[in-house]
Amino acid sequence: MDDYSIESMRDTNADAQETSDYNLQKPNIYNKYLPFYKSIKRHASDLFEEIRENLSRTIQLGELRPGFAVWSNELKRFISLYGFYFTKDDHLKLINFYLSILSITDLSYPDVEICFDTLFDLMRKTSMITRDDLIIDWRLLYRWAQLIHDLHNKTSALVALPKNIDVSLFWCVRCCSPYFSATATQEILDQFRPQLCPYGQYFLDTIKMFEIFLPLTVPPNLHSQGFNCRMDAIGIIYREFRSERKVRPFWFFIPHETYRLTEQDTIDFVNCIKEYAFISIFNKDHNKEAAEACQYLSMLLPELIVPSLVEQLFSSLDNMTEPHRFTSIIICLTRVARQIVRQTPSYSEGQIYVLPLLMSVLPGIDLNDFQKITVTLEFLDTILKLITCIIREKISDFLSGSFLSPKVRKLVAGLIRALVKGNPIETLKYFLPKTCESIENIMDHADSSGLLIDHKGDIELNWYLILFAEFLRARGDTLLIYKQMIMSIFHRCIYLIHKDSYEAVASAAKHLLKSLSHVYPMEYQLTVENFDEPFVNFLPIRAWGQAADFDNLQIQFHIPNENEIDFACEFVETFLYLELRLLNEKCLKMSNNERLRSLTFIHHIAIGCFRMVPHVDSEKLPNLIVKTFTTQALIENVNEKSIHAAATLWQPLALSEIETGQQIHDERNRANVQSYKNLMENLNLLLRKNTLTWKQQKIAISLLYLLLQNRVPIPSSCIRTFMDFLVHDNIELRKHAEKSITAICRLQKPPRICMEKPIDEILQNIGQSAPTLVGGDHQPGDRHDNVWVTIDGYKQPETQTDWEQTCFLDKSFYGYYTWPNIIKYSMNKRERYTANNMPEQVAILYERFIDKNFIQRSIQLMVFDEEKNEIKFDKTRFLMFKVGKDKKSSLH
Repeated sequence: MDDYSIESMRDTNADAQETSDYNLQKPNIYNKYLPFYKSIKRHASDLFEEIRENLSRTIQLGELRPGFAVWSNELKRFISLYGFYFTKDDHLKLINFYLSILSITDLSYPDVEICFDTLFDLMRKTSMITRDDLIIDWRLLYRWAQLIHDLHNKTSALVALPKNIDVSLFWCVRCCSPYFSATATQEILDQFRPQLCPYGQYFLDTIKMFEIFLPLTVPPNLHSQGFNCRMDAIGIIYREFRSERKVRPFWFFIPHETYRLTEQDTIDFVNCIKEYAFISIFNKDHNKEAAEACQYLSMLLPELIVPSLVEQLFSSLDNMTEPHRFTSIIICLTRVARQIVRQTPSYSEGQIYVLPLLMSVLPGIDLNDFQKITVTLEFLDTILKLITCIIREKISDFLSGSFLSPKVRKLVAGLIRALVKGNPIETLKYFLPKTCESIENIMDHADSSGLLIDHKGDIELNWYLILFAEFLRARGDTLLIYKQMIMSIFHRCIYLIHKDSYEAVASAAKHLLKSLSHVYPMEYQLTVENFDEPFVNFLPIRAWGQAADFDNLQIQFHIPNENEIDFACEFVETFLYLELRLLNEKCLKMSNNERLRSLTFIHHIAIGCFRMVPHVDSEKLPNLIVKTFTTQALIENVNEKSIHAAATLWQPLALSEIETGQQIHDERNRANVQSYKNLMENLNLLLRKNTLTWKQQKIAISLLYLLLQNRVPIPSSCIRTFMDFLVHDNIELRKHAEKSITAICRLQKPPRICMEKPIDEILQNIGQSAPTLVGGDHQPGDRHDNVWVTIDGYKQPETQTDWEQTCFLDKSFYGYYTWPNIIKYSMNKRERYTANNMPEQVAILYERFIDKNFIQRSIQLMVFDEEKNEIKFDKTRFLMFKVGKDKKSSLH
């Protein structure tokens, strides 16, 4: 591709990006309330273009690590911040891109997990993409499900699976299942129904596969090929209760009006369930489930649930013989708190219970019963968040003369913070002058009492300084009125060396600078009502428990004005430079406490004012301390399908750039393999020298074991070392050697030769008739067509050819429920090693396993490892001898 065509394609993509803003999928609705929404739109478009470009380049150049992981994480972060801020066409390209990555046969499992998680993020909003836009092959995901659940190499540590890859697979398939083909349900049934045998080990796995892969949502025109066919096949019935007062038009299901639930259906349902839920409230094994059930029932019909629960609470208060009833009912009332306090057209009587409930639960604050006080405080916290609490005067009276202990001050500071955020003008007007006056009075006596150099401090001064710091959290425009007063307090208290005092002053400086220079919401309430209006215009109880209307939010942000910026700059110039000059001139002469005070003050000022400092372009310091290490693939490859999807996602790269990237990719694979071999040889050399202690040898051999790969040949010297350590004196080293030899034997085991035949051909060869369905139904159990699977009537083959062609089925489910159309089974032959074609690694194992003295010595050590009269089955040893025996039998 020439340069002109590439540039023209880039221009076309740029034009398409500009016009795509009118057809975005689902941007984050909360971003539009931010004051810098226009810059967010521009940055989102630029960032998505950068992510798309780098994802495409990563695959086209074959750089799976680290580029694919880095930019996939950037895409997930982009969706979290900006939502689906891209067009439907780009959305589909991203989905097809990650599906094509999953088509790579030797893709590493960490990359597989990345694909699962990203596909879940891209497809969790089912309403944005219809089946007309996307069809997914379910077998692509089933192949990975098989590898993850039936991975034999996992037991030998040849493959390291990510911890939560099975969870990622489940949610990925659940989101992809609505887009399976029309025939997918029948194909899935044909694949898994033959495995439905309750007497085998595969039954639970089969049911799990049904749960994961069977599509739950298909359009009405495909019902005959969807759930109808699986109901007839395995008798699964899905019923879902939902409130259908508001019908959301999804592409896969729109209920007809005649089939929607009526009000009487809802009443009958609640009356049927509520008594069982009420009984289960006091069952200690199921009280949480009962509380959850009561919550959902109260959302349907609160008038049938709330009065009964409140009545049970009042009856449990005087119950002295069963005190646990109070705790159980409080847990349940916490879940229905919103239905108690909220006014709805159908039920508003719950508000009459609010004050009696608040008073009646106060005895639950019992310091002798931790669970009781926990659920009581949780109930109070939940219900007080849902109602309007205006108690500014009472808090003011409480704070006016309290010098609380350090353990309680943080709790009281939270009350002050709520006052300052709710009504900063009135709060500062009432509190700040009094607090500053109290601080001034105490500091007036500082010279005579030596307060400035007193390491013990003054409890009253500390209290007022903490109040002062909390008041400076108010909006910046409200603080300008008290500028002189604030500056005076800092001038008087900046040199206090008591730790609590100077930390409070430093926090006050940080809060002041943040209030003056940061952008933040002016009000944090989500409702739009004005609670200061007279009751004639608005009753606050009507807003209790009401959900916020996110389409009608009236958010106002504090944006620093010129006066606030000037105040912040003046504060920094006055105090920051003063402290820096003090450290430069008298750092060595200062005491440790004075130096710590100065550094603490500088640190808090820096935190508060760094938003005003322009960004400094400099080299980012890398974090060289690795806490976790993900096993990386030594050899990474991509396929043509993924390269094509990557080119479609952005644009095809120039041929010269692809060739250069391929050369770099091949060189990186060779370097990885060489580094791996060098590491293995060096570790093996350390173990051979006998210069390490047993603990160091344990670390080295465990690392060697973890380094075993199924795609890279293991050095022969390492295999000799593992064999020698089977008869080592140290039991821990022998155990690592046993696991290593088991893994190596598995790698060297000759592959089986498998055949695929239709079931009709197999039955014909053994003289059996084809299976028939009686009335179109399957008949599980013994039948005339599955008797041949057992030994009954078995005739031994007379020739080698007959022996090799005989079909032996080693899975217990074959033929129990039904037969698969095609049966894949292993022939009674496999590749044989001879003295001429035996690899070096196999020869090392063979020579040691036929050495009777070596086997006798290793078995003696295994016996010595067991405790007296307590012999346990060791799976690792069993596999080692089993695979080793299979290898020996593979030799002529």
